[in-house]
Order: sequence, then C-alpha cells, then structure tokens
Amino acid sequence: MDFALHTVVSRYPPLALVFLALVSCGPKHPFGMSEAEWNALTPKQKYNARVDQAKMIELRRSAREEERRQDAAEAEAERERISLVRAAGTYGSVADCSLQGGMANFRSGFRPMHPAEFSIVVGETQTVTLDRTEKGQQLDIEVSFTPEGDAIRFCRMFLSRTTNDCGLAFRREGRYGYQIRTSMTVARLFKEVDLFCRFPWRGG
Repeated sequence: MDFALHTVVSRYPPLALVFLALVSCGPKHPFGMSEAEWNALTPKQKYNARVDQAKMIELRRSAREEERRQDAAEAEAERERISLVRAAGTYGSVADCSLQGGMANFRSGFRPMHPAEFSIVVGETQTVTLDRTEKGQQLDIEVSFTPEGDAIRFCRMFLSRTTNDCGLAFRREGRYGYQIRTSMTVARLFKEVDLFCRFPWRGG
C-alpha cells in the first residue's frame, strides 16, 4: 500500500472499504491516470486524488441506494393505492377483462392463443402472460388502464412504444353500464383477439 493510500485509509475510516475495492478491483490509479501521470504527482496530489475518487464513488453509491429506496417506497405506495381502489374504488375504476380467440405474436409468429383473464385498476400497469395453444410458448404483454379511466392500452413488451406496437380499447357506456367489447388487431401483437371488460361496482 503506497503512502498516499495508507494516509487516506487511516484518516478516513468510513472510506476504507471504498479504497480497498479500488485497489483490488478498480483501476490502478485514480481517474484512469496513466503510470506516467501518476508518477508525476506529488505525494499530496496523490493523496488528494485518492480522496476525491473515493468521495465520488461513495456519492454515486449513496445516490444509487437512495434511488432504490425511493423506488421501493413508490412501489409500496402504488400497491396500497391499488388495494384501496379494489376495496372501495368508484364505479369504473376497476376492470375485469378477458382476451379470447384470434392470434398473438409469439416467437414463432402469429399463432392461436389460450384465453387470458386479468383484473386492473385505473392508473395501473401490469404484465399479462399469454399462452400459445400448443408447444408451450408464452408472450408477455404490457397492459395499462389509463389514469383518465377511459381506455385500456395493450403493448408488446421490450419494443419501442410506437403506434404500431400498442393498441387502445375505449370504455363505452351501454344499457347496463360501462363495458368494453371489441375485436382487436394490433401490428406485431394481436390479430382478431376478442376483448371483453366489465366494470364492477366498488371493485367487487
């Protein structure tokens, strides 16, 4: 361990693990310096470079941890919101849907699919898995109930969200209340798939 590194570790114990990681796994010198650039520095400059790099790495690590905490908190808040809407949401805020008939775009191309059912609340996005009627292939699609509560959006996952990748089915108000009943064809996703959604009172 060179003098600069020893000095930093001894003076800044909280950064000791960062420095050890830098020595064992990271570049030989801070900030990608070449051997010549490093050797041209004074001991104080080397010390400052070690400190600056360790602080930068620690800041990045802290920022990542904070981002993960925020993501977890937002996910938990969304789960609570969904549970509350299902239990006591206003009429039209929960949709119970089924997809039947037609074909979906599996790995081998458009093939017949098994019926699929899902329940979704306004503002929610979820993954729905479709099963091919033979050979056991599956296709994950992204389903969203718009925040306005007027439509359900279907997208093929892992593709760009263009109009060719996604399709919208709009809610209608009929004789017996809200419903969606339509046949959907969406490029790279569905061909003549029948969608039916009902909207139960207060999610039940």
